[in-house]
Amino acid sequence: FFFLMIRRPPRSTQSRSSAASDVYKRQVETLHRTKPANLEQQVSHIVNTCEYVKETLGALEESVKSSLEPPFDERVNLGDEEDLFSGLIAKGIDVLTNTIDQKTDVAFSSVNKINWDRFESLGENKYVKEIKVVLAASVKAVHSVMSELCFMLYVNKLALTLNNKFLAALFRNNRKLPTIAFQQLNVDFVEMKNDFANVLRGVDAKNGKSYADSSFKLLAKAENTMKLLNLDHQSFVENFNKYLDEPTPADIDKLLTLRGLKRTDVPQLFARK
Repeated sequence: FFFLMIRRPPRSTQSRSSAASDVYKRQVETLHRTKPANLEQQVSHIVNTCEYVKETLGALEESVKSSLEPPFDERVNLGDEEDLFSGLIAKGIDVLTNTIDQKTDVAFSSVNKINWDRFESLGENKYVKEIKVVLAASVKAVHSVMSELCFMLYVNKLALTLNNKFLAALFRNNRKLPTIAFQQLNVDFVEMKNDFANVLRGVDAKNGKSYADSSFKLLAKAENTMKLLNLDHQSFVENFNKYLDEPTPADIDKLLTLRGLKRTDVPQLFARK
């Protein structure tokens, strides 16, 4: 056994850790493809197992080294195996957030079906309720199984997914929107953000606040974008770079389109610093 640990196997032969990681990888991929009703719990169990294996590899390496004499002890290195299981943890979390991405597709797509020209008063949009239901169910299911560390990774990835989904839905409008549209979309975003925080606090009274604080940082781009769009013209131009950190020319063009502006209207936004 020790000999197998210190020699590099032929390229056609997998190490035991590599073979085990492939098993977990296939399980995650199968779950992602088949989408069983308890997908969140099953994937979370796999993530927990991978985390446990990763955490024990260091002690295993030291144990094997202590049983060998120089120079063989220096040949024992399970760093690649740790990377394998770290990758599997990330893969599992990706599957969980991609599932929410898919479950909220219809809801986010409905943003572009709103007739903003006939929109009269602010209120709660149906699509926001649908997204809140998906988030609450998924977060609770994952938290019931997943370890604290991996749950934090999951929450952060989920926050980034929501940030990107909201911005993608906003920019798909691809036309000038009336002021009330920006006001309502800002209400929608704040509601989703606050409900997300409440869900996190609800599943973990001890760490819920820290989960929310961490995830809020990853929602900042969408939040700042909505704040910027709700400013008057002069404030919009003067505070553009304050609200958006190093925006790309594409980002600027999308926002100008929503405000009904052209590059020639705000040349200062494209001036080199």
